[in-house]
Amino acid sequence: MKKEIQDKNYFQLEVCDRYVEVVKKLQNIYQEYKNNNAFANAIGISKQSFSNLKNQNRSVSLRTLFLTKKIFPEINMNYIISGEGEILLSENKELTQKESEIQELQDENIRLKAHLYEMIMKNEDKK
Repeated sequence: MKKEIQDKNYFQLEVCDRYVEVVKKLQNIYQEYKNNNAFANAIGISKQSFSNLKNQNRSVSLRTLFLTKKIFPEINMNYIISGEGEILLSENKELTQKESEIQELQDENIRLKAHLYEMIMKNEDKK
């Protein structure tokens, strides 16, 4: 039983570590939340609770995770809980969006080449 409790505490510390990492990333992105008090107010927890989280004096609660996700939907909860994936979902979306934009540009390039070829052929026929 004691081993299970130790594992549970270790798991909670890991989750808290990743949560703090996510918070730091968000505070770097959103200057209005750079101040810890502003961040705590935004997600709806007390300054003291937030301070305890950042100093790892307590584990992160499901309520805090939910409140944070509600304000910052781009956070990857899978990363916080398991350590897998990117910190922010938007990082994956940005990559997918860029790949989509590249494909669109390649398709447009093909259409323009075809149109140019048609114009050249029409011009040749007129001669």
